[in-house]
Formats: sequence, structure tokens, C-alpha cells
Amino acid sequence: MHFPYSRLISHASVGLLLAFTLLFLGESALLPPPLHAQSIADLDEKARRLERERKQFVKELETLMTAAKGAGFGEDELKAITLDRKGKTIVVWEFLEQERIREKLRAGRKFKPRDRYLTVLDVTNELQSRERLQLEDLQKRTIFTGTEEK
Repeated sequence: MHFPYSRLISHASVGLLLAFTLLFLGESALLPPPLHAQSIADLDEKARRLERERKQFVKELETLMTAAKGAGFGEDELKAITLDRKGKTIVVWEFLEQERIREKLRAGRKFKPRDRYLTVLDVTNELQSRERLQLEDLQKRTIFTGTEEK
């Protein structure tokens, strides 16, 4: 059964609850929690430091592999060399292979400046020239010669 004043009572109870919250907790109850911003420069510096450490580690691994080759280790022995770093076991050969692949991908993603960039007009002209060539090709194929050869 629906009571005519039930909606009014529910709105009033929400208002009273809000009023008591403001009264006891003050305005801080309605404000979002404070955000602590982190400087972008700090993040960049951290990324540069991590990249520098990674490159140093890769150089050390390459030196290790070079020394092992110079000591007369075979290919199977080179592939079996492992070390522990920060609680993780690293297979040196596989790690260096993955680094080489990563470097190739990074080199491919770098921005390459061009003398001239593709514009909308270039694309439009290309589409129009293709359309004209397609129509000419279609016309050549559909010309009626008048007689059929048997």
C-alpha cells in the first residue's frame, strides 16, 4: 500500500541525516580526500635512473658473456649461465636476446622527421588518379569489337 506522505518522509530523513553529518563532522565530510601530487620531473628522473641502471646491467651481462667466451665456454654452457638478481633467477643468454629485440623495437618506434608529410590533398589526388585508371581499364575491357573470333 502506498502512503501519500512516504516520499516526503524519506526526503526529510535524508535531509536530517545530511544536517547531522554536517553538524558533527563539519564541512570536511563533504570534501573529497586531499590529493598529493607527484612532480612529473620526479617521475622522469626516476625513469631515467631506472633506464641507466638497466643499461649498466646489460653492459655487465655482455661483459660476462664475452669473458665466458674468451675462457673457452661452449655454446651450450653459455646458454646455461644463470644469475640471481633481486631474488629472481635470470638466464643471461635469453635476457640478452630479449634486450636485443627490445632495442630493435625501440629503434623502430623513434620519431623520424620527414622532409614532407602526407596531407589530405595528397590522399584525395591519389584516390582520384586510381579511380581514373580503374575507369580507363574498365573501358578497355568493355569495348565492343563487333565480331567474335572462334
